Amino acid sequence: MAIVFALASAHGADFIAFESGPVRPMALSTDGRLLFAVNTPDNRLEVFAVNDSGALGHLSSVPVGLEPVAVAVRSASEVWVVNHLSDSVSIVNVEALRSTDAADGGAAFVARTLLVGDEPRDIVFAQGRAFVATAHRGQHRTHASLSAVPGAGDPELHTAGIGRADVWVFDAELPGRGVGGTPLKIIELFGDTPRALAVSPDGRTVYAAVFHSGNQTSVIHEAVMCRGFEDSPLGFSVGSTWAFRRGNQPCIAGQMPARYATASPNGPADKTLPAGRPLPSTSADGEHAPFTAMIVKWHQESEEWRDSRSLNYSNGIRFYLPDKDVFAINADTLEEAASFRHVGTTLYNMATNPENGNIYVANTDAQNHVRFEGPGIRGGSTVQGDIARVQITVIDPHTGSVRQRHLNRHIDYSVLKAPIEVRTHSLSTPLEVQVSADGASLYLAALGSDRIGVFATADLENDALWDGAGEEFDPEVASSSYLPVAGGPAGLLLDGPQEDGNDRLYVFTHIDRGLKVIDATSGALLQAVSFHNPEPASVVVGRRMLYDAAATSSNGESSCASCHVFGDTDHLSWNLGNPDAANAANPQPFPTFSDFFLNCDIYGHYPGCELVPYINGNGDQLAFSALKGPMATQTMRGMSPHGHMHWRGDRSPGYFGTDEGQSLDERLS
Repeated sequence: MAIVFALASAHGADFIAFESGPVRPMALSTDGRLLFAVNTPDNRLEVFAVNDSGALGHLSSVPVGLEPVAVAVRSASEVWVVNHLSDSVSIVNVEALRSTDAADGGAAFVARTLLVGDEPRDIVFAQGRAFVATAHRGQHRTHASLSAVPGAGDPELHTAGIGRADVWVFDAELPGRGVGGTPLKIIELFGDTPRALAVSPDGRTVYAAVFHSGNQTSVIHEAVMCRGFEDSPLGFSVGSTWAFRRGNQPCIAGQMPARYATASPNGPADKTLPAGRPLPSTSADGEHAPFTAMIVKWHQESEEWRDSRSLNYSNGIRFYLPDKDVFAINADTLEEAASFRHVGTTLYNMATNPENGNIYVANTDAQNHVRFEGPGIRGGSTVQGDIARVQITVIDPHTGSVRQRHLNRHIDYSVLKAPIEVRTHSLSTPLEVQVSADGASLYLAALGSDRIGVFATADLENDALWDGAGEEFDPEVASSSYLPVAGGPAGLLLDGPQEDGNDRLYVFTHIDRGLKVIDATSGALLQAVSFHNPEPASVVVGRRMLYDAAATSSNGESSCASCHVFGDTDHLSWNLGNPDAANAANPQPFPTFSDFFLNCDIYGHYPGCELVPYINGNGDQLAFSALKGPMATQTMRGMSPHGHMHWRGDRSPGYFGTDEGQSLDERLS
């Protein structure tokens, strides 16, 4: 059974796609007779009647704010909608729909709008209060009407030690008389922008997960590191300007005068850094690699910043990253009660177990500390096929334990082109999580795999199945319970037994913008509903290229969205150089200038000029080095109207190689 409904809306040609990621896109009314779903691109809340068999009938479309991404039910007559783009919460009165059937239609309406911080993403209710996750910025947080609100005011974005993950808390019954409402408090957590919220079974604790929580990797600037590589042919010093080291001879951090160098905690007391950048020092065609920055990762046991050789680079970094990922908030006192570290890199969603209170966090763990793309022959490592590992992390809030569970452990990452059957057991881009009422089963929406992962929570919590010894969790076996759902499943709602005795699983699909009704036992598709979608067809078709891991990776775990999260960025740097490739020529009219080269060109030859090939690769103004070093993941948002600024230009012919004329035409590339 399929339902397609259309409403007047913006014409596709005038549409601007923001690709806001769904967080909590559906909710059931208190009596289970109404289903609410956000229609993100159409800026509406869709309301459906749910009959005795669990089938849906469309009742109403309620205009709300811009780009709604989450909805939560407060009472039988009221639902709250989080609007990601308009930085607001729409309080929708649905009283008129409670006794209305699908044929009659109904009049739900926005009764009030609350203004919150920038880019709100999620909402939950606890202890008579509404908790809204937002970024640590936004024009309303400094509004005069909030001058007496704890946590409001100047966000102090340039002040060290200030939390940048905000949770706005309102009295749900009386959210404030001021324009846009008045929160009870803005809770500041030491992270950067929360995404998912969850509530403990007793309603006394609210959990907030930092979206891009990171993985304790950082970058050491190229000017701080010792010059030269492990196999540098240069001696101890050359000329009067540049000092080079080789072998095991260290250098003073930053190569600055000793009076400026300092020893960081857990760094060598003599203020030095390891000598010699890690190999290889040349591309496949023998050209010198440029001196670039280097990614290092915090080593928890030693509390040192280490490179890929496990050498201590702590003196090159003047800070450490606590990696607090999930926070517990006391819903009564509105104070931070606890925090949990090392959950994952990108935290998408979470849910609590109604029986034991454990928290399950859907996340990916980026492998950006691993150097290079390509086959990994000369460099000894590659991220090809192993970019962001899909996980459920189990947190026990009573003991504080944090246990990462890699769901795709059947993948042999050493096989760069995986056999086709591997992807049939893989899950990609893990979004919303639902736990059954008895706490025994967990359902996971895998956007990039067109399937729902189904797991026994006891298996996720059993350490013996994840310790690499004896009987183990096996995705090739577990995948027999996965449920196929076309259209990019991004949201889940699990409803209790229907007329046939089986649970219903309502699935919100992000790629094709609709709902699917699934028999949670058999996996049978019972109904499909398509939202009205104002997006141009090119956006809808192109969305699969962004998310579909089965179409874009051999092992089915990673897609473009693994790094370009919802078309944006993962806020990480990656060294995607390829030592097994030759340098490339820049075919464009604009050169890749080097300051070192220009100095020699303008001022004539001086002793340092002989080092240009070592500092700038081969020193060619029109060369793209195969060993380009770390670069930050760039957003895909804004590419259409902002010109050709997305990459350095070495892939300008396009993915399919059709732009042979180097026109930089995105339609060809």
